Amino acid sequence: MLKVKTVALFSALAIMLTGCSSGNERLIDRPSPEIEVTAEEFEKEYGFSPSIPEGVEEVQYIIDTDTHRGFVGFYEGEVLWNIKVLKTEEFKDIGTPYFYEGTTEIDCFIDSNQDLTVHGVEPQLNCYMNQYSEDNVDYSAVAMWFIEDDGLMITLVSLSDEPVHTMPVEVFDSV
Repeated sequence: MLKVKTVALFSALAIMLTGCSSGNERLIDRPSPEIEVTAEEFEKEYGFSPSIPEGVEEVQYIIDTDTHRGFVGFYEGEVLWNIKVLKTEEFKDIGTPYFYEGTTEIDCFIDSNQDLTVHGVEPQLNCYMNQYSEDNVDYSAVAMWFIEDDGLMITLVSLSDEPVHTMPVEVFDSV
C-alpha cells in the first residue's frame, strides 16, 4: 500500500512540476519566446533579410528568443511559405513539419528547369502529403540548405492544397 501511495505522490508532484492539469487553466504563465520583428531587426540578427517577392500577402518576421531561430512567413497566392533560419556550425533539420498519423512522404515534382541552388549549395528536398481525413488533405515541400561558410541553416517550407512545382528560392538571394 505504501508503494501505491508513493507512486501516487510522485505522480502528483510530476504533474505539478510539469504544469500539466486536468482542465484548461495554465499553471505557469510566461511571455511567449516568439517576438515579432521588422525586416531590419531580422537582418541585424541573421546577417540577411529574405528578398520577399512582390505581391505576397501577410508577411511576418519572428525571432524565437528560446531557440534563436528566425521565421518569416508569407502567402503567395494560395500557398503559405515559411522561411526558417538558424545560426549553426552544422546541418540541423529545422524545417520538417510535425508528422501526423496520416503524413506520407511523396515524390517531389519540382519543375526541371528550376535551379534550387542557394549560395552554391543544393538543398535536401522532401515532400509530404498530410491526410487528416478522407476529404481533408494538404501538401508540404521542405527544402533545407546548410550554408557552411556563413554558419546558417536555412529552410523553405510550403503548405498548400495542391503539391507545389516551383519554390521561390529567390528569397535567399541576399544570403
